[in-house]
Amino acid sequence: MFTVTQERLGQIIALSLLAGAGLGAVYDLFRFFRIMRYSGKNGTVKSGKLPAVILIFFEDILFWIICSIVTIIFVFVVNSGNVRFAALGAEVVGFAVWYFTLGRITAAMSRAFAAFLRKLSAAAYKYLILPAAKAVYKFGKTICRFIVHMFALLRFSLKVRGMKNYTVKECKKYRSAAAAGFCKIGKV
Repeated sequence: MFTVTQERLGQIIALSLLAGAGLGAVYDLFRFFRIMRYSGKNGTVKSGKLPAVILIFFEDILFWIICSIVTIIFVFVVNSGNVRFAALGAEVVGFAVWYFTLGRITAAMSRAFAAFLRKLSAAAYKYLILPAAKAVYKFGKTICRFIVHMFALLRFSLKVRGMKNYTVKECKKYRSAAAAGFCKIGKV
């Protein structure tokens, strides 16, 4: 069994507290993105949104995978692979301290920042995107009217000049004659 001095055990516990606090910061990143996506309090999902609940499930799984990898690497690097429950407990305490102190502050800041971004995006939609879309729609409508008007003028000018409006059957006859090199002009 690997023996550890009291001094080294204190260092391991202090590093475990820092690792737990780091995992709390990682959790706050996940919480920030959750708050950005979902409008419920603390990033919770309102009832009836099954795809969001499934996405949150996979986010939580990813968070716990990250936590387990960090803890395993921490145990191997700091304590030569020997698991000390004091170190694991200190990691949990470090996470809890982060979550209930700085985590609350960062959560409040995340909610405020998310609300600001939502208002900013709503204003951008209202004052930039919507007017631009309306202008593009009006421009397209004007172009379509112009094209329809031009075709109407062209049709009218053909009628004025006495040109014949051909039926589909007549067009097929003349196309086939053109494809044959107008050899059948007299028969067409």
